[in-house]
Amino acid sequence: MMNKRGLSEVVTTVLLMLLVVVAIITVWAFIRNSLFGAGSQIEATLSQIKLSIPENSIAVNKTTTMLSFSIERKVGSGPALSKVLIALKDRDNKAASMKINLSLKELEIQAVGPINYSVYNLEDIAEIAIAPVILTSSGKEAVGIPTSSYLISKNNEVTIGPYGTE
Repeated sequence: MMNKRGLSEVVTTVLLMLLVVVAIITVWAFIRNSLFGAGSQIEATLSQIKLSIPENSIAVNKTTTMLSFSIERKVGSGPALSKVLIALKDRDNKAASMKINLSLKELEIQAVGPINYSVYNLEDIAEIAIAPVILTSSGKEAVGIPTSSYLISKNNEVTIGPYGTE
């Protein structure tokens, strides 16, 4: 004769295992959206911040190796800007980058500099690029792609480079 009690324990174990699997799948669905959705949200947020350098604001003094310019935040929603990444490149293709604290609101313009670019072992500045930096909800910095790039000729004429948004 079969022991019905043993059969009942097997069914109970199988049902408990199914419940655990369903619980794991449900928890993973929520965690997965949080983990992978956050990255695309940051990218979307950063893409809303448009920065530019007004061409007439760029001043390069090759004698003192000083550079100054203004940064303008264009129209567009987006989070508060915490910093701006400035990338400089000289005619020998040496490059340097720096982050400066700058909180720009929409349509606001702020002066940057003077920056002594010889401190970064740069000689004759050929290109300036800027990118927005925001703080994420976890407190980490997220850097956007360069929104503006400006090429400087040998006689200090400025043209919009490959990232130009104007």
